[in-house]
Amino acid sequence: MNQLIRNQFITIFVVLTLIGCTTQTEVNLFAKYLDDKQLNKITQKIESADYKLTVNYLPFPETISNNLLVYMPSDNSNSQVYGLMDLLEGLNYKISSVNLAKVGNHRFTTNHIGIYLLPDGFIPAKENTYMGIVNNYGSVTCPNNLSLNEDKSFRIETEIWNTNKQDYDIELTIGTWLVNKDDFIVLDSPDWKSKLTFKRRLSIEASLENNIQKASLIPQYNISQPGLYLKPDNKHVNVNCTYELSMVI
Repeated sequence: MNQLIRNQFITIFVVLTLIGCTTQTEVNLFAKYLDDKQLNKITQKIESADYKLTVNYLPFPETISNNLLVYMPSDNSNSQVYGLMDLLEGLNYKISSVNLAKVGNHRFTTNHIGIYLLPDGFIPAKENTYMGIVNNYGSVTCPNNLSLNEDKSFRIETEIWNTNKQDYDIELTIGTWLVNKDDFIVLDSPDWKSKLTFKRRLSIEASLENNIQKASLIPQYNISQPGLYLKPDNKHVNVNCTYELSMVI
């Protein structure tokens, strides 16, 4: 390598290094539960401290119940994090928890910090208990798929093998759902003489790369005689089954 090329290489390396060192930290402020007055006060303070600020109103992951900061460790991340925590504490938003890289399905890369803030005395609204219930579930015991919809309707699709067609037919069950006072999910259909009740259970399973969060809907009706809930003239296959939904966290 001649001297000219060597000098050019060194110059480019130095410039790229300086750019990397001076990258502005972006703060992602999750402000779903802040009013305009609270938000303006916080944004002015963060922006005056030379952070790039992004504000959004996305739902919080269900695990968040207090003020949280999430960041990806880097060479200068400690000073950035401590600076932000001091800044927020000066505004009476004490950070109670710190996560590395992710919370729920929210992930952050180097030079990105996530802040989730809740006002003093905040109590989640009752409808927040439905977060995560509205979804599509598969059955581990029956050939069924269950959809719980936002409008409180449900739909169960059952695959039935048709030997004549050499393909599956889809049998459809529809109705309405609710969460009762004991937090059980209750399904009701015009095809049934009895409602079906399910207990919702959340669990986390560890794996080599990621943890898996699982939501299970476990039938509480007499599953040893699964057809008893059907009307006498109804020939539908059984839908009183365990249903599950899994996601990486």
